[in-house]
Amino acid sequence: MNTKRVWQAKNRQKGFVFRDVVYPLCASCDFYMMPRITFLKLVYALSVICSRVRFLSSVTTVQAKFNNFEKCVRKKDVRYASCSIPDLGFSLSLPHGLNKLNNFSLAFIGDSFIEQVFYAFQCMNLDISATYYKGGISKSKMCSFLSKNEKILGKDSFDILIISEGLWFNPGISQSNGMQVKDYMEDVSCALHQLKKMDVKFLWVQRSFQHFNTKKGIVPRKVRHLSRGDLKRYANCLPVKDTKKQLEYHQVVQKNLKETFPLVNHSNFILEDITRDLYMLHTHYQREQRSIPDCTHFCQRMTGVPYQYAKRIIVHMLGSES
Repeated sequence: MNTKRVWQAKNRQKGFVFRDVVYPLCASCDFYMMPRITFLKLVYALSVICSRVRFLSSVTTVQAKFNNFEKCVRKKDVRYASCSIPDLGFSLSLPHGLNKLNNFSLAFIGDSFIEQVFYAFQCMNLDISATYYKGGISKSKMCSFLSKNEKILGKDSFDILIISEGLWFNPGISQSNGMQVKDYMEDVSCALHQLKKMDVKFLWVQRSFQHFNTKKGIVPRKVRHLSRGDLKRYANCLPVKDTKKQLEYHQVVQKNLKETFPLVNHSNFILEDITRDLYMLHTHYQREQRSIPDCTHFCQRMTGVPYQYAKRIIVHMLGSES
C-alpha cells in the first residue's frame, strides 16, 4: 500500500509543517505504524538493546570461564588458590589461532613455580597435551635430569619443552638444600649443551622474583618458628630494594644461550620474567602458624602471574609455528 502524505496546516507565520504517516503494509495489520521519526528511534533503541544483550552474554561467558578456572586450580593445589589479589588489568582472553596447536604435546620441567604455570595451562582446557616433571631443584639439577631422561623428553615425545632452573640456588637457602650461584652457573651451561645435543625445541623460562622483606628480596635464612618481631617484619611481600642480585641470574641464562646457540636469536628460546614489580600478586600462604607468608609463589587466579605465563607460552608457540 502506498504511503499517503497528510498535509497538516498550522497557524504559523512561516508556511506549513508536514509529517508523514505510514499505513500498514498488509491487510492483516490492525495498527498504523508510527511516524517515521519515531520508527527510527525504535530501531535505534532495539539496536542498543541487542548490543547490550551481546555484551552481557560475553560478560557471562568470561565469568563462566573465570569460575571454571578457579574451580580447576583449586582442585590442583588449594594452597595457591585460596587467596585474593588486586586486578592489574591483565588481558584474560587467549590469542587467536589456537587451533594451530591442536594435539600439541608439552613437557613442563622445573620447580614448584613452573608447576603453578603447568596447572594454569591445564585449567585453560585447551586441546594440548601437557606433562609436568619435577626438575631443576637441589636433588635433581636440570642438566642431570635432562641427561637421564633424554629418551623420554626427545622430540618424538614432545613438541616443545618448557624449562626453568628454579629458585633453589638462592644463597638464602641452606647449603644442604639449595644451589649456590656457582652451582647454578655450571648447571645452566651444562643443561643448554644437553638440550642442543638432544636437538629439541625448548623455551627457557627465566626465574621469577621473590619479594620478601629483605634487601635483595630473597627468602631469609630463617622462615619458620620465628619470634613475634620477625613475624611482623616479614608479614608482607614488598618491592625489591636491590634487584641486582636477582637479575644476575637472568643474565647467566642469556649469556649461556648466546654462547651455546650463537647463530640464532636467543629471544626465540627464552621467556623473559614479568614479576619484578608484582610483589602484590603473591599467595601469602603460610605453611605453619609461626612461619612467614609465601613471597615466592603467586596467587593462582586468572588475574595472576601463572595464568599470564601460560598465555605467553601459547603466544610463543604460535609465533614459532607461523
